Amino acid sequence: MSLSRRVADRVVSEVEWIFLKTLSAKNRFPPLFVVGAPRCGTTIPLLHLVNTFEFSYFPNISKRNPQHPLIAATLGALIWDYTPTTESNYGVVKGPMAPSDGWQIFHRWFPRYDHSEQVDTESLSDLRRMVAFLEFLMGGPFLNKNNNNSTRIQELSQLFPRSLFVHIRRNPRDAVASLIRAREEKGVSPDEWWGVAPPHRHDTAPTGTVERSVLQVCEVDDHIRNSLQEISEYRRFGVWYKSFCEKPERLERWVEDKYDDFGSDFVRHANKPTRTAYTPSSSWKSLSISTRNQVEKLLSIHCR
Repeated sequence: MSLSRRVADRVVSEVEWIFLKTLSAKNRFPPLFVVGAPRCGTTIPLLHLVNTFEFSYFPNISKRNPQHPLIAATLGALIWDYTPTTESNYGVVKGPMAPSDGWQIFHRWFPRYDHSEQVDTESLSDLRRMVAFLEFLMGGPFLNKNNNNSTRIQELSQLFPRSLFVHIRRNPRDAVASLIRAREEKGVSPDEWWGVAPPHRHDTAPTGTVERSVLQVCEVDDHIRNSLQEISEYRRFGVWYKSFCEKPERLERWVEDKYDDFGSDFVRHANKPTRTAYTPSSSWKSLSISTRNQVEKLLSIHCR
């Protein structure tokens, strides 16, 4: 990055920081967080909701400018529109105004997603102000799908006491197979995590792609379920990925009912997608027989 670009970024970031500190807007809606273990199919439900209802979110242009995401989103909204799609590449949707996970932005408060490090709770109110501004800019509740936030449910629930959570689960065999394939395509080392790690294993885990993949899928899902038990059943909805694909209207109905209960002015797009079902994919059979046997053995130990 050139010196002039760094200086400009610094100035714009300072302007946004001053604006954020003076912003007194309150959250109009309960935010909705889609959570799930890596490769469990959280992206399709997210896109279905964005394509169906008026939601706000961190667009890709904000993710690319994490030091001043609100200014980026405002300028982006003036220049580009989001074109509804169900296409993604490992959770990444193309387009400057397409929804992103906002990982670099959440990283401000959740360092490295390492539970051994303290969350910056003193400045978490800035996140609440950011969400309030995005609600105003985009005209709907804040929606986020970020697998890393799957291990921060308690902090998010405390920051947003009325927040809603949708937990996507997937057949562990399919999730593990998809994760193994992703690691291979991305060239991830066998002694590294790809995506969110089980909180108590962030820096300590067996070396090996297969075992790490099984631990990620099983133990992150366990952590999510345990965290959600601390939240009112009214505010959470769990669904298997295959079931969602067969009947996505169940999730639509739950989301719509919840915002109606809160008295929110929740808007359904006039051009609602005609797609009423999705076809779940599986990489299971692409694994070798020996790898499948290893996965099955590990799943019997670590998954419940």
